[in-house]
This record gives sequence, C-alpha cells and structure tokens, in this order.
Amino acid sequence: MKCVGAFRGGAAESVQERAERTRLFEVPGACPPYEAAWIRRDKGAILGDIAGFYRAFGFEAVADGSSRHDHIGTIAEYLALVRVMEAKALADRRDEPADIALEAYVNFLRDHLGDWIVPFCTRLRASTHSKPMLVAADLLEHAWRSSAVVHGLPAFDQLEAAATPLDDQGTPYECDLGGDPCGSEECAPADATVPLTTSASRPSPSQ
Repeated sequence: MKCVGAFRGGAAESVQERAERTRLFEVPGACPPYEAAWIRRDKGAILGDIAGFYRAFGFEAVADGSSRHDHIGTIAEYLALVRVMEAKALADRRDEPADIALEAYVNFLRDHLGDWIVPFCTRLRASTHSKPMLVAADLLEHAWRSSAVVHGLPAFDQLEAAATPLDDQGTPYECDLGGDPCGSEECAPADATVPLTTSASRPSPSQ
C-alpha cells in the first residue's frame, strides 16, 4: 500500500511532498497516473470496462480527487481487494469464488495495466527526485513484472507499445480533446459488465 500512499497523499504528507505530487499528477501533470491518459483507445470503453470490474466485486472508489476509476491508486486498492477475496475464499475452501477472483485479477492486469504501467513508472522516475515517488515507482514496476511472470502475462517489452506520448494533444477516440480525457462519469456506459471467462470482446492494445 506504499504505492497508494505516494499517489494519493494523506495527512502525514509534508508540504513539499504535496507540492511534488501536485506537479507530477494533477492536470496537466508531468506524469498523469491515469490509464486513459496513456492509451490510444476509446477512453469511454476503458473507463466503462474498469467500472464493470469494480461493480462485480462491490468495490467503490474513495471520494477524493484521485477517485477516477483509472487512477493507479484506485486500481491498486481494487486489486488488493480482489486478492483478499480470493484468499478468504480459499481459506473457506470455496474453490469457485476463488477461481473467479483470480481470473478477474489476471484479466484486469492484462487488460488495464500491461500496456502502460511500465512506461508510467519509467516516466515517473525520470520526472522526480522525490524518494517516496522513486520508491513507489520501483515497487509498482516490480509488482507488475513479478505478477506477469507468475500469471504468464507478456512483459511490456514483449507487447506492441500502445502508450500515448505525454505531449499528445488528443486522438479521435478521446471524449474531451481540450481537457481531462473522459474524466466524467458520462463517458462510462452504465451497463458495462465484467466478462470473467473471456477477453475476446475487449479491444487489444494495438487497436
């Protein structure tokens, strides 16, 4: 949870740390912590799919400025919840719920972290001298690469790069070319669902 603290801030955060987090992450930050800021895909589809994952497990984002569904802090909290639910199901010897939780976890990693989290961590390290941020970037990338090995997911260098350049001024797929891409709930379809058994209907990173 160190990563979440670095990306969200908190009461123990110093004035200098708060200023650095604002410079890095708040619009038009040097290193936006949002999936939709990095991916050349329909931003509404990204947020709608994430919202479906969250609803399937009863997860609600915290009500603060970092509560966007695709914020890395929100994503980290959701993934932690899913692993806790998997562990509890295993402890209770309920194999089916455990399998569902694990499958959702792996699908989420593949579909919503694999093609942007390594570039994000690389950019973060290049954009700051803050020790907490540097530690968070290293922990986050290590967690991703370790999970990729364990669950047979391709590492970023095995994928076709799909990360949007940070100076990109918009694509035809963005809901709001002049500001925060798809930062509002209107972009997310209300009937988004989570396909726990297949990802065939999901857009690929190269699309």
